[in-house]
Amino acid sequence: MTAFHALRVSRHALLNRAHMLLYSLAILALLRHRLSCLLSSSRFLPLLLADLVLAFMWVACQASRWRPVRRHEFPDRLLREVDPAAFPALDVFICTADPHREPPISVVSTALSAMAFDYPPDRLSIYVSDDGGSAVTLFAFMEASRFARYWLPFCKENGLLDRSPEAFFRSNIGGDSDKMKDSKDKHDDRDSCLVQMMYESMKAKVEGAMERGYVGNDVIFDAEERELFEKWKGFARHDHPSVIQVIFSFMSQSLHTTIAIWILNNSSY
Repeated sequence: MTAFHALRVSRHALLNRAHMLLYSLAILALLRHRLSCLLSSSRFLPLLLADLVLAFMWVACQASRWRPVRRHEFPDRLLREVDPAAFPALDVFICTADPHREPPISVVSTALSAMAFDYPPDRLSIYVSDDGGSAVTLFAFMEASRFARYWLPFCKENGLLDRSPEAFFRSNIGGDSDKMKDSKDKHDDRDSCLVQMMYESMKAKVEGAMERGYVGNDVIFDAEERELFEKWKGFARHDHPSVIQVIFSFMSQSLHTTIAIWILNNSSY
């Protein structure tokens, strides 16, 4: 049977056990002393109870020190032995409530990062709960749904480690160092610049809507999107109905699957 991890007992285990033995003897000696004092005077009862509680707390913390181990995982072996279709379904919940304290562009970057997990995409679902009922947050995810069609394949093709576009473009590192640095293909550089331009364009639109405090008709071009925003009219942060809306469903030949993002607006906190 293939092992998916290697386990090694820490070399400090024997020292830990010796210390535990000596400390246990000291605790027993102290408790014996308290009991002998209690026979002569009841005023030692609170001290005995306190020592018993502290002794119990110490014993309860020793389990991890009895046999400390170090593990080394081999995730590549998992893909060789297990069919990705047999992986458990993974649901990721991202919660937000106030677009002023939690900028929508940051929430979007978190969702895009989760969508780009190195995990079978057909087993992955992303749920975004917006308790604030913000139309700007909705608009941010509508823009992100367009950007994701380019960002997700870009992450997969370049083996990015920083899958959050905000973190990736800020650090200019983000990917597998060998793969990204050794590549001399100018087409890859053009792709990176193009994706960055698309991200900056999306970011400017979202931050512009945030500054205005509303989503204007100048940034909504689709009749279906206008109909969607009609549901958000009249929403107040503490008073709005529950709405569930599928924002993004994506399928490509490189991913062979569909990924969905949901916006959940809840009337309760």
